[in-house]
Amino acid sequence: MAGGFQVAIKLTAAWINVPEVAGVNYFATTSEIKEFDLAPWIKDLEESGALKPGQIKPSDLITTQFENVAL
Repeated sequence: MAGGFQVAIKLTAAWINVPEVAGVNYFATTSEIKEFDLAPWIKDLEESGALKPGQIKPSDLITTQFENVAL
């Protein structure tokens, strides 16, 4: 699995045109972010102890102000 992770890091670096990245990131292909997409990230942070359960919710992190902006 570590080999696949390294490949993903290289692909991410190439895609965002950055010489070195520390991990794999998610980049949206549209300007719309759905609350559903953020829930797994928040759950992971809660399970790791980085956040208290219920400390934040997806709607705390996003705005709909830019949904219709073209990328």
